[in-house]
Amino acid sequence: MNQNKITIVTVCFNSALCIEKAIQSVLQQSYKNIEYIIIDGGSTDGTVEIIKKYSSYITYWISEPDNGIYHAMNKGIKAATGDLIGFLSSNDWYADGAIQAIADKFEESHADVIYGDATIIDGEKVVYQDGSAAKLEDSYYYMPILHPAFFVRTSIQKKYGFDETYRITADYKFYMQIYRDGYRFAYTKHNIIHYYLGGASSELEQAFIEKRRASYEVLGEQIGNYKEGIEREFFENLLNHLEIFVKNGFAREWIRENTDKEEDIYMFGTGNIGGQSYCCLKSADMNVVCFIDNVKGGQGSEYKGLPVLKPQDLLHYKQGVVFISSYDYADEMESQLRQLGVQNQLRVMRADEFFADMVNGYIETVNESGCLMQH
Repeated sequence: MNQNKITIVTVCFNSALCIEKAIQSVLQQSYKNIEYIIIDGGSTDGTVEIIKKYSSYITYWISEPDNGIYHAMNKGIKAATGDLIGFLSSNDWYADGAIQAIADKFEESHADVIYGDATIIDGEKVVYQDGSAAKLEDSYYYMPILHPAFFVRTSIQKKYGFDETYRITADYKFYMQIYRDGYRFAYTKHNIIHYYLGGASSELEQAFIEKRRASYEVLGEQIGNYKEGIEREFFENLLNHLEIFVKNGFAREWIRENTDKEEDIYMFGTGNIGGQSYCCLKSADMNVVCFIDNVKGGQGSEYKGLPVLKPQDLLHYKQGVVFISSYDYADEMESQLRQLGVQNQLRVMRADEFFADMVNGYIETVNESGCLMQH
């Protein structure tokens, strides 16, 4: 009979609207050798009363101010005595049979990390994440497994803890550390968690910055082996979050300081990157004249209300900037412009380099001021 103790830690603050469902999902598990720990940050909205309601089923709980989520999680780690440990947010809840599946796979595999599937809830949209499809080899580029969907040996969690200098992504740093150090992973084909996807744009900003920082800190001297993939993931995330830098005003300010507002801009590329880049540049009132595209079907049409021309048409312009809006084909596009002789009369800029510089400027601003820009 499986006798391994599973520790579950919930950290919360003013979670009265959702924590009861999380607690009940733990208590209703068929696997009973569970140590349940709740670390509350000093809630004042009725959360503590709900915790007290179930206190006879909770191994340990405390309610006191903390210094952020990872400080609270480290308190839970310190109190943990189980063989495995996992973290359940007060917004989330475990699927039926989840802990039994984790315990069984741990007993069978003797692995250090056990992970499974997840149901991700994003507003009205529900997505099932099949853990078997997780590409662990890509762990330095992004987190292929949701944190609430995996459990790790408690001894390992105690060894590393969570870096409290991070506000959003210390869990990703921890995950990269254990992957780097060769701990064994095992997958169980079972839905583990119903995960509520949420977060303010300011949290996305912080996560965006911290993820890149974590990659460099964890890899250290090995960074050169993975830098291309890390920067690619960074750029793709950047494109998905350009609107954040537009909304907080930093894009407008940085672009105006680092470009000539009087220069005409010719956007080379009409895909997602072209559209995102256009919106970002327009937020700074830059003069975008037209789009350039190699696809004949797009030439002669309009995009974002501007004409779409062929690359050869750039030879008619004598001043301005060609803005290459691509990642995968940026080198080829730059070579094409060189062969056409466009660079003899127009400057060429690349979106990947331009926006990476912009975000690096943002990071410097944050580091100097100690806070994110206000929205």
